[in-house]
Amino acid sequence: EVITSGAKASLESLAEARIQRGGTGTMIGRILGTVGHVAIIVMLFVLYVKFIRRKIYKDNAQLILISFILIFPALLAFLSVQVHTRFPLEYLILIPVSSMLLTILFDSRTGFYGTVIVALLVAGIRGNDYNVALAGLSAGAFAAYTVRDLRSRSQLFQSIGYIFLGYLIAIAALSFERGAPLTEIGFELVFAAGNALISPVLTFGLVYAVEGLFNTASDLKLTEYDNINHPLLRTLADEAPGTYHHTMLVAQLAENAAIAIGANALLTKVGAYFHDIGKVAQPHDFIENQIADHGNVHDSISAAESAKRVRDHVTRGIRLAEDHHLPEKIIDFIPMHHGTLRISFFYQRALESMTAGGVLNDAPFRYPGPKPNTKETAIVMLADASEAIARTMALRAEEPTTEMLEEELH
Repeated sequence: EVITSGAKASLESLAEARIQRGGTGTMIGRILGTVGHVAIIVMLFVLYVKFIRRKIYKDNAQLILISFILIFPALLAFLSVQVHTRFPLEYLILIPVSSMLLTILFDSRTGFYGTVIVALLVAGIRGNDYNVALAGLSAGAFAAYTVRDLRSRSQLFQSIGYIFLGYLIAIAALSFERGAPLTEIGFELVFAAGNALISPVLTFGLVYAVEGLFNTASDLKLTEYDNINHPLLRTLADEAPGTYHHTMLVAQLAENAAIAIGANALLTKVGAYFHDIGKVAQPHDFIENQIADHGNVHDSISAAESAKRVRDHVTRGIRLAEDHHLPEKIIDFIPMHHGTLRISFFYQRALESMTAGGVLNDAPFRYPGPKPNTKETAIVMLADASEAIARTMALRAEEPTTEMLEEELH
């Protein structure tokens, strides 16, 4: 016997009546079961974040953001159950919005895994509604795929067709399987089309809001800083042309390396653009900005003072970046491109000037750190060192080779 929408509603009403007649014990059991159901689904995502996305797990702000993204469609699912109507409101549950937000703000793997979790949550809230779960998962997966390499906000609107395609495939397959009438299929597709239209528009606005509230930077935001005419870079070019030239070379090296190992090439390049902006305050403290005929400022000051001046470009750079409201993702490159490395040249000079038997504290001769904690920041550290070594070799009239660079880096 074909189960119509009316028969399904009657069966659900009967199940609800049985629970109510079961008394307090049955109600408590139902509540515990629901909590356990949700807990199992959420735990799957917690385990994923804890063991595969450790950086997210250690960042409370990002965990709060993910929680909101997961709760949003769950709340819509709850409302779809509470509103009694013959219209298929379940296809207005905006699972694709969560899929796109997770992909844009984090990465495609987190976006797809989050889509699975959201689809399961929605199905559980709607009484194990498999049809909605599969349709939402299909549309969400298409949505996540279309924004995984997002470079333009207008690209979001290309997702409309793909989201509808995801719903169309799932709704058509499940409807034909159960022999649903064409009018019912048409109603469901109309609501799915509304979802496909609403989701990219809402995602567009939410990305803006999230980037402002959580000081995070999606690839969309990073494209705004992939611009050599940014005021900080123009100042760097005017005040420290040698550093600016070094910066452009490091950015090119780092971007190529990121592409080669599958890291975020855009983030790597933008981070490299701003890694040395602190040098604009005292450009002549750095050899690439010194004019040969004018001598070296470090010849007339102590090794400790020289190390301090060199080290200070990191703290100055962070202050400049914060004053210009650069995203935290970009600011991280400023201290991390040196990590806690020793400023070897001036440390060695200090050692040579010491009396026999003296002990030298190397703390003033180290950068403040922290060490790189992502592939992207580590790449810029290596690119920065490689470019500086190659330039030094060129000044000594040496032709740098791969072996020589590796030896110097070690």
